[in-house]
Amino acid sequence: MITFAKRVRVLSLIFISIALVLIIKLYIVQVANHENYLNLGDRQYIKKNSNINDRGDIYFTKKDGTYIVAATMQEEYTLYINPKSFYTFVNSDKNNLKKSEDEILIDLKAKIGIILKLNPEGSSDLNLKITKVKDKKNDVYFELVKGLNEDQQAAVKDLKLEFLGLGKEKKRFYPGNELASNVIGTLGFKGDQIAGRYGLEKQYENTLARNNKAYSNFFVDLFSGAKKVISNRDELEGNVYTTIEPIVQKELEKKLLEINNKQSSELTGGIIMDPYTGEIIAMAKVPTFSHDDKKDYDISNYKNDIVESSYEMGSIIKPLTMSVGIDTGKVHADSTYTDMGFIKVRDRTMYNFDKKGRGTITMQTALSQSLNTGFVHVAQLIGNDAMTKYFTSFGMREKTNVDLPNESSPLTNNLDKGDVEHATISFGQGIAMSPIGTIRALSVIANGGYVVNPHVVSKIKYEIGNSSDTKIEPIQVKKAMLKQSTIDEIRAMLVYNVDNSLLKGTRKNPRYSIGAKTGTAQIASQNGGYIEGKNIHTFIGFFPAYQPKFVVFMYTVDPKVSRYASESLANPFLDLSDFLIQYYEIPADR
Repeated sequence: MITFAKRVRVLSLIFISIALVLIIKLYIVQVANHENYLNLGDRQYIKKNSNINDRGDIYFTKKDGTYIVAATMQEEYTLYINPKSFYTFVNSDKNNLKKSEDEILIDLKAKIGIILKLNPEGSSDLNLKITKVKDKKNDVYFELVKGLNEDQQAAVKDLKLEFLGLGKEKKRFYPGNELASNVIGTLGFKGDQIAGRYGLEKQYENTLARNNKAYSNFFVDLFSGAKKVISNRDELEGNVYTTIEPIVQKELEKKLLEINNKQSSELTGGIIMDPYTGEIIAMAKVPTFSHDDKKDYDISNYKNDIVESSYEMGSIIKPLTMSVGIDTGKVHADSTYTDMGFIKVRDRTMYNFDKKGRGTITMQTALSQSLNTGFVHVAQLIGNDAMTKYFTSFGMREKTNVDLPNESSPLTNNLDKGDVEHATISFGQGIAMSPIGTIRALSVIANGGYVVNPHVVSKIKYEIGNSSDTKIEPIQVKKAMLKQSTIDEIRAMLVYNVDNSLLKGTRKNPRYSIGAKTGTAQIASQNGGYIEGKNIHTFIGFFPAYQPKFVVFMYTVDPKVSRYASESLANPFLDLSDFLIQYYEIPADR
């Protein structure tokens, strides 16, 4: 028999269980989903228009480690009038002053103008819209002004005009507007939902997107969240922290815009990266797009050309060819060859840029004067197999797997072909790489022989309570691809180039060693061959040269003014290096 005491205990457990369920439900309503229910309550006066309720934040990282918001959610309001309600008001006893519809509309325009502090253009737009109210007598919704802030919507509510309404929506807000817009990306419709379409917004869609239910089952959330932690971290909701330094990013964008405007180029891009870790400090291309106004831009403005396009990079590949020659013991900086101005490889004749010969010269001269014949000579000494092996080890035949969408694949099939193809590759033609792939390959010289993983995200902070750094290995390949003696020699050759040859040595830095190389190449046609008269200028540089803090890659497509990269990109690079040295207070090495 069940005793009285047992019955009491059973009933007590039942009541305690019921109480716990009620407490949990109360917690969900009052705490966990407080904001959602508050938003629902607002609908008594405010209509919600948004297709997006919430989304994670993206941050820039300043040089001192503090974070600056790059993308977040912001509430804004749309002021509208209910014309049907307006005319009901005009003809009702509530219009106690018996004003005409025109008088009320004039008063309304004046009051709204004061609240919104409209400029002449905004005032004209409002006047035009209010005039159209007369044509909307049977409508219940007619938009007047978008983009009201909290103070403005409160002032509108204080007018207590029953025919006015406010549409509330959460919008994606980018405080920097154009700053790093091709990296941060933007949103767009995916079906009937708003989702990331470009940049980090797309790459980290699963992390940034939020489940916007106003009510959720506590136990389902609890256990599904635990499952996500165990099974797939990519599904967790969190905020994204980038390696982009906003001050440096702004300076890079300023320089690129100056280049693009001065050269009347099709586009201009640049990357600033830590050569040892692969952290991208700044990445930009112009023309870009403004987050405030997307309607006037060509779709190409949204494309991150640095990641998504590939080019033949020209003479900036020559230092890699020279590195292989040094590493295999075939040549050194003071090795000589006879420059005839041209060199024959099987049935092809290849020329220097000016078709002039210089007689017996050193490889340092060949590098400083960017003579194609010298590097075909090196390629022939190395041999096709060794050249292919080294270039493959530099990561030139694979994607970088940078944490940005739509990375283009390198076009390097010519490395599998014969003497002619290897000869052209030696001076930067016949293979194509993305700018991000190019800076990674050339960072091998800057960082001592290692292939790094370029990345723009340093950390993701998940909203389940734990902060987790993204697991990015600073060095992707643990073994150096080049001997230290090779690194020392090629660095010295590139420093000599800046000190004595680039701009005739007029911008040699007496306190800092800087290594750099320019490049100019024809742009390949999709139909084969090259586009007549259309070139790309490229530039790679790093400093301080013997223990670099930064490696910088810049390029400009189809410049119309300058013929060579030394004329279009050298001064902007050196200006940028001066800025970085000062901003980061980099100690002098001379």
